[in-house]
Amino acid sequence: MRTDRFHRIFCVAALALSAIVLSARLAAAQNAAPDTGPLALLLPASARAAAIGNAAVAGRDEYAVFQNPARLNATTGFGMTLATYGASTRALAAASASTIGPVTLGWALQAVDFAAPRSSTVYPLAPASLMSGGESDAFSLVAMVSGAMTYKG
Repeated sequence: MRTDRFHRIFCVAALALSAIVLSARLAAAQNAAPDTGPLALLLPASARAAAIGNAAVAGRDEYAVFQNPARLNATTGFGMTLATYGASTRALAAASASTIGPVTLGWALQAVDFAAPRSSTVYPLAPASLMSGGESDAFSLVAMVSGAMTYKG
């Protein structure tokens, strides 16, 4: 009886210690992450977003997956945007959405191929460095999926 109780206390203590160590490691990993997302998310995904300074949170087409997935309303379409920034940077964005009954599903992909200066250690890169290019080839890719359902009452 006494060994059973000791075994239970030992298991609970070991589990608590494991949880503390794991949470400390997760917190350290989050502190090591950069303050911003991938470079592909910092560039406008569509011509409309570029025209309004990449503030397209009120978009209502398939490109809403990039800026505000909650705005993906009943729409069906496909869009693709190609852009060049300077001589060495190219960007591709593609998005599609399809409505089936009350459900709208969408996906989006944005890729940026650029040349960064080797001496650059700052992230994210300044837009001027994307225009001038550099010696190191780099690539940034983001893929997203989104879904929305319309409730009518």
